[in-house]
Amino acid sequence: MGIFSSNKPHLAIVIDVGSSSIGAASVLMYPNEKPKIIHSVRSEMVFQEVFRFERFVVSMIESVEKVMQELSHLPVPPHSDRTFLCVLASPWYASQTRILRKTFDRPTKIEEKFLNEIHEKEIASFRAKEMNIMGGDSVILEMESVQTKLNGYETTKPFGKEAIDFETAMYVSISPRKITQAISDKIQKAFHGKDLHFSSFPFASFVTMRDIFHEKNFLLMDISGETTDVSIIRSDVFQETVSFNVGKNFLIRKIAKEAGSTFAEAASLFRMASGSEMNEVEEKVKKAMKKAGEEWIAECEQALSTILERKEILPGDVFLTADEDVSAWFIGNVQELGNSSFSMSSNVFSVRHLNAPFLSSFCATDTGVERDAFLMVESLFASRLIH
Repeated sequence: MGIFSSNKPHLAIVIDVGSSSIGAASVLMYPNEKPKIIHSVRSEMVFQEVFRFERFVVSMIESVEKVMQELSHLPVPPHSDRTFLCVLASPWYASQTRILRKTFDRPTKIEEKFLNEIHEKEIASFRAKEMNIMGGDSVILEMESVQTKLNGYETTKPFGKEAIDFETAMYVSISPRKITQAISDKIQKAFHGKDLHFSSFPFASFVTMRDIFHEKNFLLMDISGETTDVSIIRSDVFQETVSFNVGKNFLIRKIAKEAGSTFAEAASLFRMASGSEMNEVEEKVKKAMKKAGEEWIAECEQALSTILERKEILPGDVFLTADEDVSAWFIGNVQELGNSSFSMSSNVFSVRHLNAPFLSSFCATDTGVERDAFLMVESLFASRLIH
């Protein structure tokens, strides 16, 4: 049973905290029906010519406040309860999947207390590791057992059963308290809502794609404004996420520098660059795009090098989320990555773009509401928690 369980229609307020924009949606959820987005808003964060993290944080919080205020003034139909789900993308969280194993001298009954003690120990270890980056007051976003095995066999109901060999894979994510508190304050100011839950986007995407496709081995790529996250799922276990600080804004900065344009002009030039006949400026745009693509691929190879050090082959199926205007360009880069001499896969990557038209089969939107792929993924994740 989900943590928001209800037999009546439920309203979820979903907040998407990215690295270049903030989105929010009002989502109606009915038992045994797909979620329906009745309102959605999105606010772009301030684009920085020279990236400064302090300004980055301020811009994020200001954008959260803007979308919360805008959404709070939009009417909603009667509903039973209201829940808030805030999903954080990089760099607002850190995560790790920890594999915990225990061998007993004789068959031992697995109790919930035993698992809780292991979890607490691992959380303390993970928090200590990330303390230098996230701060000593970091908070747990989620702690989920994604797979449990008894005597080598997977089970969803381990408690009360006996085993000699016990193994569980636990996904843990954390975030600086100052970040989650600032977001909570803006939500509270607009909605006076207290039922707030945080999650990380890779985990929300993993759960959603696993349930839709029923695949056990795949890659998730989330490409946002300032970062790219690549998550590896093997044998139905969310193993790890590797990140690097090259995203959509890196491409726009490259074009602006090469073409001598403003950043707003650079974004427009990128959209125009697909024509076969190009003037001198457009040639510069193509050159910048090529350089940016090569650097993105190099960064991705470097980020994934630790995986190959263990002589493991990456899954060939890739699920990709990116802003619609740059998605085709990034998909092309992923396919180049699969064909590179880096040889991370035995086959060319098969890329599935998680765009709004595809997700519409699983998440409805009200008439006139803009379909936002990120908010649709997160609405699907929220519906699995609620029902």
